[in-house]
Amino acid sequence: FNPEQTKKNSILYNVSRRSSRIQIVRQGCLIPVGQDVVSVSKNTTIISSTNAKLDIILDIQQDSVIGSSIWREGNSLNVGYIELCIRTDLTLDANSQTSVSFHEQKLFLTISLSQGFQVSEVN
Repeated sequence: FNPEQTKKNSILYNVSRRSSRIQIVRQGCLIPVGQDVVSVSKNTTIISSTNAKLDIILDIQQDSVIGSSIWREGNSLNVGYIELCIRTDLTLDANSQTSVSFHEQKLFLTISLSQGFQVSEVN
């Protein structure tokens, strides 16, 4: 995860060569977050006959995230927090909704608002 970028950040996984489905959900990893708040895209790079690198790119929509269900106000006007979960499912094939393996990654982002909208810390 790259806190140097202001809006788009990515997470890189080494996975088996299967189709994948990515979902951004609230902190409890159950309730989906709308694409109008955080949109997600992915790039897959094949590294061997059985493995691939999966790059998940998050695009935090600044105008929508503040005040959303994943936003929490900080102690000052210059800080806010985003708490979310990224659920990554590997599926049987591209047309399947059947998950054969999944990973849930909780993210806690500290957002500095003093000079725009900048990710200052990732936990």
